[in-house]
Formats: sequence, C-alpha cells, structure tokens
Amino acid sequence: MTRLGALFRKARGLLGLGVFSGIAGAVVGALWAAADQMMGPTMTPLIMEMFERAMGGGLAGLACGMGFGALLVTLESKKSLEALPLWRMALLGAAVGVTLPTVFMLLTSGTFHFVHAPQIVVSVLGTGAVLGGVMSSSLVGLAKGAHRAEMAVVEEVAGLIEAD
Repeated sequence: MTRLGALFRKARGLLGLGVFSGIAGAVVGALWAAADQMMGPTMTPLIMEMFERAMGGGLAGLACGMGFGALLVTLESKKSLEALPLWRMALLGAAVGVTLPTVFMLLTSGTFHFVHAPQIVVSVLGTGAVLGGVMSSSLVGLAKGAHRAEMAVVEEVAGLIEAD
C-alpha cells in the first residue's frame, strides 16, 4: 500500500505543478495579448485575443509543468526539497521548455521547415528555454518558501505545546 500511496503523491504533485504552471501560462498569454493590442490595433477584439492566448498559454503551461514534474520525479526523487539547487531546476525547466515545442512542431508539421531556421531557434526554442527555466526555478523557490514557513509554524506550535 505504501508504494501505491507514494505513486498517488507523485501523481498529485505532477498535477499540482501542471495546474499551477497552466494558470501562470494563461496569465502570461493574456498579458501578452494585451501588450500586443497596445502596440498596434489588430483585427480581433481584445477580449477574444486575450482568451485565445490565455487558453494557449494555459495548455502550454500545463504541459511544461507536468513535463518538469516528470523530470523532477525521475532525476531528483531521492533528494529533499531543500537539497534541490535552483540553478539545476532552471536547467531542467529549460530542457523541458526546449523539448516540448520541438516535439509539438514535429508532431504537427511532420518535419521542421528550415526556411526560417534562425527564427525558429530564437522565437520558439529560445523563448521556451527562458520561460521554462524561469518558471521551474520559481516554482521550486516558492515550494521551498512554503515548506520553510510550514516548518516554522510546526516548530512554533511544538514550542507552545512544550511550554504548557
């Protein structure tokens, strides 16, 4: 039963990372649409553009968050949260941010069209690496902060119980 419980905890963690990253991706997508509207008028209304980009960003964030979580579980499952260096988490997130757009392009087009290879590398892979690295290191940093706060509360409660 403990193996099943550990599996459920890992699945819940993967889903939590995916949902949190999906929400962050939706916010970034909506803000990106608003910034595009400010730069110049487009043919689509602002709300529709924000909704479309929020949905796309949410799905991309969900996939990247779950992909990062899968890498984290696979490579770092024996380490505690405090033992995870943020620079390594940024590298793992960047790897996911590069891999997922590449796989998506291969699946949707069947092959890369290298007519505009520098644009693909800079816009898709570069952006994916930067966003993946920032998102993953931020998620681990937030989790570390929450864990520290939780431990401080536990210690405070234990101190109050011992004082009585």
